[in-house]
Amino acid sequence: MNLKGRDFLTLLDYTPEEIAYLVDLAAALEKSCNGYFIRLGQQLGAESLLDAAKAFGFGQSLLLAEGFAAEAGQLPTPQELAQSGQLANFSFGQGSLLATPMQVAALFNTLAADGVYRAPYVLQATLDEATGQPVETLSHPRGRRVISAQNAALLRAMLVQVVQQGTAQDAAGLSGGAGGKTGTAQTGQFTPEGTERCNLWFAGFWPAEKPRYTIVVLQDGAIHTAYSGADIFAQVCTALEAAG
Repeated sequence: MNLKGRDFLTLLDYTPEEIAYLVDLAAALEKSCNGYFIRLGQQLGAESLLDAAKAFGFGQSLLLAEGFAAEAGQLPTPQELAQSGQLANFSFGQGSLLATPMQVAALFNTLAADGVYRAPYVLQATLDEATGQPVETLSHPRGRRVISAQNAALLRAMLVQVVQQGTAQDAAGLSGGAGGKTGTAQTGQFTPEGTERCNLWFAGFWPAEKPRYTIVVLQDGAIHTAYSGADIFAQVCTALEAAG
């Protein structure tokens, strides 16, 4: 392809500005195009990115049950994001950002619930030990709107395309369809042979219409894997369907 007098073979040959010109958000999600998100982060600015991350629960501990909380992870500081390289890394989920699977699940729950954030929890009620009947229903934080239902629906449609045509095709073919996103996070940790260990992510919802489940797969410190995260996600969904 020729653009402005230059020949290109892959997306790696483009600058973030050129990629933003060539692809839209749907295509960037489908092909996991970091350059697009770098440019988008530059346009939105550090403050907007941080505000959005906080609205989705990143950088905050999650109380899953009494005395049992998930880690808060870490968000970069505004001072860090004043550096162009740190802002670029944060724009596609790298740099000093640390996120837990529970936080990523909460993000996808929000998209599945038409833009309403509900903090995940692991206990719904206490039961009578003898009868198994509920004794006390535990209180949980109320939901709060983070994005509009329309925008949530648009993002779900784009994530369905990621499964159907993009980097997550190992999850294609599920009854009812599915949506999701792959991710590869560098760790800076290497084997003695010099191969970097990466955190391989897949987060998705199933089925595509009126999702019932959000599933996050994290292969921590992986080098080679027998199955992709999307494939594991598909196996879990198949088992859930079989279980009724």
